[in-house]
Amino acid sequence: MAPPAESGPWLTALGTAYVVVDLSAGDLDGDGRDETVVCYKENLATTNTGSGVAVYAGRGAQQKPVWHVQLFQVQCEKVRVANKKLGILLEGGKQLALTYGEDLHFFGQKQSPVLPKTVKSSSSVGSQHGPQKAFDNDLSTSWAEGAEGTGIGQFVSVRFEKPIDVAALGVFCGDGSNQRSFFDRNRVHRGSIEAKTEADLGDTAAGFDFASLGIDAIGDRIEFNCENRPEVNYIPVNKRGVVELEVRIESVYLGDKKDDTHISEVEIIQRLGRNETIDVATPVRRAPGGAKSDAAPVDDVDVNGATSKLDGEGRGIAIDDDL
Repeated sequence: MAPPAESGPWLTALGTAYVVVDLSAGDLDGDGRDETVVCYKENLATTNTGSGVAVYAGRGAQQKPVWHVQLFQVQCEKVRVANKKLGILLEGGKQLALTYGEDLHFFGQKQSPVLPKTVKSSSSVGSQHGPQKAFDNDLSTSWAEGAEGTGIGQFVSVRFEKPIDVAALGVFCGDGSNQRSFFDRNRVHRGSIEAKTEADLGDTAAGFDFASLGIDAIGDRIEFNCENRPEVNYIPVNKRGVVELEVRIESVYLGDKKDDTHISEVEIIQRLGRNETIDVATPVRRAPGGAKSDAAPVDDVDVNGATSKLDGEGRGIAIDDDL
């Protein structure tokens, strides 16, 4: 299933990197405007593959992710929104119901597990392009390194309040304000991601870390490449207990006018384990006689053959009792 034609750069990139199997719309946060919810899989050809659920606010070019998780060894099949609840139909006819403001918090909200505690960089071009601009969920702003030369070896990093399991990062490897600015400035050709755990950083319980001793902490480093196009790149991380992430510039595409290298956005995608998904999900309720519930449906966005097989088997989400 392809994303709708009016999709913004985030949802377009998601549909390129993964296989979208269901889309739905509804007002999840109660602000009077619908969000778009997407269920996707890494590969439809195998059963033991990852899946994910993303929520997008806005329309067209202004559309942006406000919540995004991947499910470890669990398949997402359908998604629905009703009464500030997100229903996710999982494999085996089980449903996971998440309530906005309780189990589900948007990016930037205080309770969000991926909210940065601190953000820093090796250098930057003033406060207008400070490191926090790479984590503000806004493609029109960007972090720009401020070192001499092309910026190779420069980095931006984020630290979390508590350890989280990180599934992947979505990285926009240049200035995302407009296409002309993207090509005017340097953008990342090759980069690397370093995911660090508390063990990598030192004994925080004892009141010190390796950095305070002048020792560089080294975590798992993942290399990635970016095409020379203004687009989001999804990079698998699959690291548990991450407390710090670093994105480093390894090589660049040279800008037409300026030599400062930009990263517009780093989207942090949390991984939910089976104990947070399939283990706490409940069986989908059916009406007498095995038919699906006759609850009022929630309007879909471009739901087609990718989910018609599920509907034919009576595996829809009941949104009155369950949600």
